[in-house]
Amino acid sequence: MSEKIQIKPFVSDLVTLEMETVAPFERQIEDEDVKRFPMACHFLLDARRVLNDHVSELRVHLEEIGGESSTGFKSAVSGVVGSAVSMLQPNRKTQVSRYLRDDHAALSTLCLSYEMLHASALATHNYSTASLALRHLEELAAVSMECSRVIPSVVVQELVEVDASLDGSVIDEAGHNIHKAWKYGAKLEYQKEHHKQFAASI
Repeated sequence: MSEKIQIKPFVSDLVTLEMETVAPFERQIEDEDVKRFPMACHFLLDARRVLNDHVSELRVHLEEIGGESSTGFKSAVSGVVGSAVSMLQPNRKTQVSRYLRDDHAALSTLCLSYEMLHASALATHNYSTASLALRHLEELAAVSMECSRVIPSVVVQELVEVDASLDGSVIDEAGHNIHKAWKYGAKLEYQKEHHKQFAASI
């Protein structure tokens, strides 16, 4: 293991980052506007469970590796959390879809942080941390995908509430197209990786 690079502070920072990420989810679950959208409620409850489980597991792991919780840590997600808090203002006609947008951004930041932790842990031969980071990343990826599935429906429903002349029947089409776009992106990435491996073999 490296004498210069310590993995403990990274794990400690992630405890705080997960706690900051889950805070707006807690508020949104109690929001009356959110309760009008069952899919959004299900996503938020699922996300809160995963995030809270991560905090508990990280704290146990941090203790096992001899680290301490960080204090005064200002994470990259703080701005996103602040943006979500601002959505508590009244008269926001598209409030819930904006919540979900900020939630997705916060989850993406958290995923990137776990990618960094996993790579750092491997580089410093902290394999138990690397394994934990990868498992948490996989779980967060599933939560992020759930958020992506919910957003189109909520966006369209809120817009129709503002203007009843809009076409509310496009919910399934929008969701299908967005899912297809992500699937196509994954296919392109696979083809790129396959091409690299082929080029390296010749």
